[in-house]
Amino acid sequence: MSQERRRRQLQKKGRLFQLSRANKSPFNVLGYGTPPTTVTLNNAAPSQLFLVQIGHAEIEQAPDYDHPRNGDKLIDGPKKYTLTDASPIYKKDQLIGWVLIAKGGT
Repeated sequence: MSQERRRRQLQKKGRLFQLSRANKSPFNVLGYGTPPTTVTLNNAAPSQLFLVQIGHAEIEQAPDYDHPRNGDKLIDGPKKYTLTDASPIYKKDQLIGWVLIAKGGT
């Protein structure tokens, strides 16, 4: 799937999120998020797990932001999540997007 095709799919089915890092201004990204899932790991308190796919082109356009990483903040309307991981999406050797893995939802 090309970066352009992924962008069109996100425009059709996605919505705007905000992504930010400490001491940096938040910026908008178009993404597709699955409904949050409650998970319990190692007998800990239940936590909301949230997966969002975004295109890489929006990351490239963000000032002073190289790639999503652990601890970044993801805002979905009134809910705030913290990234625990981000997995790159490649088409052959071209980076075309990211899967953001976040928890929280407060």
